[in-house]
Order: sequence, then structure tokens, then C-alpha cells
Amino acid sequence: MLTMPKGPSAMSSPGSLKVPRPPEVPLALLICALPILVATVALAAIIPPGPDLLWRLHLAGRMLDGLVLYRDLIEVNPPLWFWTALPAVWLGKLMQVPAYQVLIGFNLLLASLCVGLLYVLLRATVAKFVATCVSLAFLAGLCLIPVGDWGQREQALLAACGLWTALVALRAQGKEVPWQIAVLVGLIGAYGFALKHYFVLIPLVLEIWLVVRLKRVSSLFRPETWTLGGAACLYAILVAVFAPDFLTRVLGLVAASYDAYGPLSRLSPLDRLLRLLSQCSFILSPILALILTRQRHPLAMAFLLAAVTSVVIVVLQEKGWRYHAIAAQGLSLMILALSLALAQQTGARWLHLVLICCLGLQTVWFELLRPMHQRILSGGQPVSPVMAQFLKAEPADSRIFILSTAPDLAYYPLARAGRTYWSRHYSMWMLPGLLTPSPDPRREAIRQAELRRVRAEFVADVTCSGPDVIVGELGYLRKPKRQVFDAVGFLSEDLRFKAWLATHYVRSKPAGRYPVWRRVGERPASCLPVPD
Repeated sequence: MLTMPKGPSAMSSPGSLKVPRPPEVPLALLICALPILVATVALAAIIPPGPDLLWRLHLAGRMLDGLVLYRDLIEVNPPLWFWTALPAVWLGKLMQVPAYQVLIGFNLLLASLCVGLLYVLLRATVAKFVATCVSLAFLAGLCLIPVGDWGQREQALLAACGLWTALVALRAQGKEVPWQIAVLVGLIGAYGFALKHYFVLIPLVLEIWLVVRLKRVSSLFRPETWTLGGAACLYAILVAVFAPDFLTRVLGLVAASYDAYGPLSRLSPLDRLLRLLSQCSFILSPILALILTRQRHPLAMAFLLAAVTSVVIVVLQEKGWRYHAIAAQGLSLMILALSLALAQQTGARWLHLVLICCLGLQTVWFELLRPMHQRILSGGQPVSPVMAQFLKAEPADSRIFILSTAPDLAYYPLARAGRTYWSRHYSMWMLPGLLTPSPDPRREAIRQAELRRVRAEFVADVTCSGPDVIVGELGYLRKPKRQVFDAVGFLSEDLRFKAWLATHYVRSKPAGRYPVWRRVGERPASCLPVPD
């Protein structure tokens, strides 16, 4: 059996991976990792979580209170992301600390585990210096690139990608890996790849590459792939048993409305594609670095394949949110570190080294340092100044219900202000899609049914909470064809709600461009529940 290389060579001959007990972790890796971990903790203390993370923790807390996901709490994302937030919320309540701080702690533990695993895997095929550089880039990608978005699904995808890609590269070289490590990588991969259906593309592409390279279909049957497949089957069973409404109701809502949601939905398909490709232009840096060094090491090829596939996933989602590129950015950073370290080990020309350093510094600045600096200056994702000022002026015990198509204006301002959120929905995000007729008869029937149901659910949420203040939204929906939208007017198409509003509320001074209704008299005793 061949052990991990101990000489200066950057590559080792095919063999099996011998895992030291305890794992051999160089002092340089520990020393360089410490500032990254400290910086992560410091940044988490000064940068609050964004809307999606707060909503995730909010739903987990409501689930612990006994509410049912997809029935009492309507969300379009699969349940795994919310189920895995339950331990952090439960422990936070037990320790009387914010759940987000517990979640950060869990993320740091997972990141440390993944970096240690990656280092052990890399030492089977590259020298200690190379493994250390790539592992540090992996840690920076896991901890610093997702600033303000710690706990997002793409962060877990990066963890899964880094380990799965390294393991596939070892398999491509004919190396054996202890089944315990393979199973652990499979479990981490099963979680990361299951968070969105798009993510499955990455292991699929890597496995096809492995089969083509080895010319053996039997290479698909390994401990990590069996683990991944078994976990996928278990997850499907759990969804069917514990979250059947996701299959029976939510998928229809997604099909009828999700395409029209997001900042790029108003653009033409070509403009949207160009915008997304420009956002992913950072992928050119690792590609150029590999071209400069003429690097064809299986590790480099596998990571490049994973990074390009991650960019394809960003484009397929068609949303343009920054956190969608976390995995692609992290993998790009790892490829640059790998290219530079391998080039240095193999005696590359100094000009090539300088150019790779420039490419790396450019990536670090634009994809890591500048976004981090912006988040620090803005104190996280900003709250609408108008909405923040309005909420600050209201009494602390005032019940406020905000009706908006944007989560940043509905849930997020109330959450940042520490106020109760009364709706089962994240916001009215689905209405741009539900208010657009579909030429497909089947989809049109789903659209009309969901439109009626969403209106009934918002009517129930507003009337049953009996708010002191109702804040509406009046403006244009962001669609290819502009459409006037009045949130309260939409609910008032239900004549019961129109009468209820006229009885208990009067229109007041608006908050900027947002119309406001204030309760008169006692809190309404009447409630308009969702019809059966």
C-alpha cells in the first residue's frame, strides 16, 4: 500500500489513501485557518442575517411551536433546509441565545470538518504545500465569501462540491479511499446536493466525467455513491410522509408563479442571460490560470468541471441573487490556489506565477473583499429607510401587517425591528406570476386556483391577527409588461374583506409611497378563515 507523498513532488503515483490516526494536519494550516475563523465570528457579530436566513429560522421556530410546514406555513423551497434549522433554533431557545449565533457555530464546525477531510483527501495526490493552499482557499470560500448569507444553501453546496470533487479526482487516478471517509463525504454530499434540484447536476456531471475517463460503468458503484443514493431515497420517503403538502400543493404554486419572481424577471430572456453571464465572469480567472500553467492534473480538471457546472446552475435559476454564486466563487478560489501551488511546486516560469497571482488577487477583491466591505458598511442587507422609520415611530406593542410583493418590504423590516410577523407567507411574491394568464390550459387552471387560495390565505392572516396598522403596496409589478398592483385592492376583491376593512379601519397618512390603514375602536373579534 502506498502512503501519502512526503517528498517535494506535487503529484503522487496511483495508490491507496492511508489516513493517519490522528489525521496529520500541518501547523501552517492551523495557523492560517485561525484568522479566517476569527474573522468569520467577528463579521457574524456585526453583520445581521439577510431575509432568507431570518425566514428560515422563523419557520423553524414556528414548527417547534406546533405549526405544520406547507400547511400553516407556506414556503416553496424543499423541507430539508428548514428541518436542519430545527436543532439550532431549539438549542438557541434552550440556551437563551439567538438562533442565528447557534447556526453560525454549527456552520463553523461543519466548515472545519470539511476542510480537514479535504486536506486528508488532497494529501493522497498532491504535496503538503499544495494541499494546505487549497484547503485554506476552501475554508475562505466556506466562511468569508458567504458574508451575510451564512447558512444559505449554496454554502452547503460548496462544502459538498469541494469534498465530492476531490474524491472523484482520486477515483479517476485509481486510488482507493477508506470506506469510512467515502461514506462521510457521501453524507455531506447528500445534504448539500439535496437542497435544490439544480444541485444534482454537479455530481451527475462529475460521475459522467469519471465513467468516460475510466471507461468503466462499474466505477459508479462506490461507497459514496451508494450513500448518496440511499440518502436520496430516505429523503424522498420523509418528504412523502412528513411534508406531503409540498408535493400536492407547493409544486403547483411554484409552477404557476416562480418564473415571474425575482429582480431579473422583467428582462427579456437574452438580456437576462447576458446579465447572468456578466455576473459569472469570475469563472474566466481560474480557466486562464489553468491555461497559463497547462495544468491537466485530474484534480484541477475535476474542480474546473464542478465550477463551470456551478455557473450553469446560477444561469439556470435565472434570478441573479448574489448568494447563488457562492459555490462557483468558492470553487474558483480553490482552482486558483491549486494552480498557483502546483505551478510553484513544478517550477513554472515566474511570469506565469505573477499572472496567476494577479488573477487570484482580482478574484479575492471582487468576489470576497469588496462584497464583505459593502456588507460591513451597510450593516448587512439594508432595510427600506422609509419602512424602518415608520416602524420606529410606531408603539412597540402595535400589531403591524405589511402587504408587499417583496420579502424585503414585508417580512424583513418587521424581523429586523424585532416585531411579530403575522402571515403564513414570506410575502406576496407569487402575485406577479399568479396575475399573469397562462396559454397552457392545465397551468391556467392551477394559476386560477392558487390565486383564489392565496387571496383567501392573506385575508385570513390579516383578519385573524386583527392588526393595529395595515401597510399596503401600490405601484407596478416588475414584469415584462408593467401592471398596476394594489395589495389591499387585491384582497378587497373578496367582498367579505372589503366590508371588514371598511368597518374596522380608516385610511391614514401614508408611509412614503405605501398606503396605511389604522384600526378604529376595539380589536375586531370577527375573523375570515380560509374556506374549506
